[in-house]
Amino acid sequence: MTDKFTDKQISDWRKYEKVRKGGRYNMFSPQAMNAVKLDRDDYMFVIENFAELQNAAETGLIKCKK
Repeated sequence: MTDKFTDKQISDWRKYEKVRKGGRYNMFSPQAMNAVKLDRDDYMFVIENFAELQNAAETGLIKCKK
């Protein structure tokens, strides 16, 4: 996976991270997905690319929107 992501993907990661840091949910549960308010595909993308998205969010590696 590339280390460059869209603004939306970074935004989705930030939503996920806010819920994760709250510590209220097991992040693999449906309740966590509902709390993050992402559809299943976007949610799974964040989980599968968590470290790369985190790095991109922290270093500003975001590609231009199309």
